Amino acid sequence: MKKIGLFILVAILLTGCTSGKDKLHQEKLNKYESLYQSVLDNDDFASKSKHFDLRAKIEKESDGTYKYQVIIDNPRVAMYDISIIVVEDTKDIALNKEMMVTSGVFEDKVSMIPNQAREDAKYGNGISLVRDQTTNPEVNLKILVTWKSFNRIETYKEFVMIPLKYEEPKPEVVPEEPETTTEETPAEETVEETVEE
Repeated sequence: MKKIGLFILVAILLTGCTSGKDKLHQEKLNKYESLYQSVLDNDDFASKSKHFDLRAKIEKESDGTYKYQVIIDNPRVAMYDISIIVVEDTKDIALNKEMMVTSGVFEDKVSMIPNQAREDAKYGNGISLVRDQTTNPEVNLKILVTWKSFNRIETYKEFVMIPLKYEEPKPEVVPEEPETTTEETPAEETVEETVEE
């Protein structure tokens, strides 16, 4: 009888842990969908931020696919509990089968404070988001960055758009050296003119 009771207790505890993990995952998924929808609903995007530096680049991989990287660093204000989503080409969330690149949604949140970096306190110098194995050499990135103030009460949002286009590197042109010939050149003839007075 004690064994059956112990088995039932263990089963209840395991079910509780699993449902807790499922609930947490669902909360993260809901946040992802909310951020994604915010990007789709927004029609006012800046080309840069006044609160941090943001840059992006696209490269071609050896297998013919492309990889882009978005870097956010050099904060000008204290930014706590940062969440970022990068949406490519405004793909509708219902039609998109791929997860967009995020930071602070499914992963631990990071904070950035000007001139401070402490890994133990999760204060970073910057955030790098990478998306690889995309087949499109041209992509329009719509980026949403959210963060909280020091007291964790006020929430700020910034929408930034960065168009990226991969261009094959131009081959370096090395100027050719002029060929030297070994042919003899005839001596110049000198002509004297006499001037009559």
